[in-house]
Amino acid sequence: MSKLTLIIAVRTSDFSEYAKRLQLRDALDLADVDTILVDDGSPASVSSEVEGFCRERSYTYIRLQTEELPFSLSRARNAGIDASSTEWICFEDIDLAYRSDFYQRLMRELDLLDETPFNFLTVPAVYLSAAQSDRVFSNGMDAEYERALTAALLEDPRGHDFNSSLQHYAPASSVVAVRRRTRALCRRIRRKLCRLGR
Repeated sequence: MSKLTLIIAVRTSDFSEYAKRLQLRDALDLADVDTILVDDGSPASVSSEVEGFCRERSYTYIRLQTEELPFSLSRARNAGIDASSTEWICFEDIDLAYRSDFYQRLMRELDLLDETPFNFLTVPAVYLSAAQSDRVFSNGMDAEYERALTAALLEDPRGHDFNSSLQHYAPASSVVAVRRRTRALCRRIRRKLCRLGR
């Protein structure tokens, strides 16, 4: 049984650019990792393309028929949570690139949380320049990882015209891994808070 579920939300009228970014995941070690891509209201013509992409990779595809509503990241993530069954869930943006062993390393870090009072982990992110992104698309993240890491250490973390690889650095990003049972706890707390408010 898998240990971690990745939940990725998308809405798009043109999947080609997202597909290019998601293809970088083909190089990842996804042993014990499930991937759920939640489509929050893409047009039907595009959703079939996204579904086919997911099927080729054994990703779970969920389409929400919400095209008449504004995109909702929380609605998409909640649908992904409801469809997951692993101990840990991880929220991700669609445009992230990782070294091939990232998830295996992340799961080792999650094991260490058993020794702490914490039920979640945030991951820092390096936002790459357009030039560095092109190098990642051409060479893969494993080949460009050291350059990106060095940029995070040596280039201006706020971004600057003289940076060659780094757009900016975020010590905490939207990549959050959380124990799935935390969701149930939050629901119970929210219900109790609602009762107190009456």
